[in-house]
Amino acid sequence: MSLEITGSFVSKQEQQKGTSAKGEWVKQDFIVEIQEGQYPRKICLTAFGDNKIRLFDGINIGEQIKVSIDINSREFNGRWYTDISPWRVERVGAAVGATGADSAAIPPPPMDAPTLSAPMDAGDDLPF
Repeated sequence: MSLEITGSFVSKQEQQKGTSAKGEWVKQDFIVEIQEGQYPRKICLTAFGDNKIRLFDGINIGEQIKVSIDINSREFNGRWYTDISPWRVERVGAAVGATGADSAAIPPPPMDAPTLSAPMDAGDDLPF
């Protein structure tokens, strides 16, 4: 399952490292707050491996981001565990295709109201 969430980057937790039968591993949790419904919700994303952790390099606390995620559940000893794993991180307003530290926020152009340059002729009944 692949989804996207957009929200504010809240925090970066400490890295966790260990060794398994397959070798050494590293993971880090990242918290994103989304505005859905009446109350904001915080979501913990678990990045497993250096390449996924680096997706958050250059992202600052409070910055608006869009994260593409995979949700996976598994059973172990009669209990179910669910992981929300990021696989792409973009700054909101960044150029299409930019990810991680390579993207930059692009502010929208100013919205100036149009002004008339010359007064309308009294004999002209056209509105333009």
